[in-house]
Amino acid sequence: MDLFHARYTFSDRARIEKQILDIYGKHAGRQGRILVATQVVEQSLDLDFDLLVSQIAPIEFLMQRMGRLWRHDRINTELSPRSTRIKQPTFITLLPDQPISSWKTHYQGSGFVYRNIRVLYRTNQYLNKNSKLTFPDCYRDAIEYVHNEQAYTEEPEELLSLFESYQQEQDGSAYTAKMYSVLDSKPLNDVDPRCALLTREGEMTATVVLLNEQGELWHGGDYQEQQDRELSTVAIAKKHAKGKQDPDLYCVKAIVNHDINYSELGVFLPLKNE
Repeated sequence: MDLFHARYTFSDRARIEKQILDIYGKHAGRQGRILVATQVVEQSLDLDFDLLVSQIAPIEFLMQRMGRLWRHDRINTELSPRSTRIKQPTFITLLPDQPISSWKTHYQGSGFVYRNIRVLYRTNQYLNKNSKLTFPDCYRDAIEYVHNEQAYTEEPEELLSLFESYQQEQDGSAYTAKMYSVLDSKPLNDVDPRCALLTREGEMTATVVLLNEQGELWHGGDYQEQQDRELSTVAIAKKHAKGKQDPDLYCVKAIVNHDINYSELGVFLPLKNE
């Protein structure tokens, strides 16, 4: 079983991404493994899975993930064959198995991440009505159904109010982003470290440089060299950043397992000997 997400240092992510491509890519030996991953596998990586299981998400995100399902022709080719246990491309979408007391919380974590509950509901309905999807024929039909701005007569009334609240949030986010973009008339050059601190909706993140107990960069190198620091850097919300502030380099110096318990943040740090 393998794990792949975005909260690695640059050095670890590059190494693990290569491993994931070697194990699940086009020319992999396919020896029976499971990959647990976040949205990082949706784009850019040429991965090929026999079976995919996903939490519910807006239909376009699910389709993006489906693009990693039976991606290459493995019948009578030089590529390693698929498992004989899997007879056809199968994509499983996980849905809440509980009574509906409130649509706002019904989709649980997916609702928190994607916010637009009406889109999740419509994706749910579309998949119930279309158990088999044929690409690319289904793209337009699915997108138009799920993202139609008008409410459908059969939809619960609560979904309309949730959608209106979502739109208000989006308008507020757009205004906030615009405000932050003009907050300071002095532009930053492309290499200024502060450029990396401002993310969507004005949320400030901290650049945290990981150090070992001896005060050395986690992945080695010279702390004063930007390219060396980046190999041992993660970006997390400022409220979670702990350690010693470096005002000259606009970063936080944190000792692994002392200043920050990264396991609580979902950050996976492989052991040195692995």
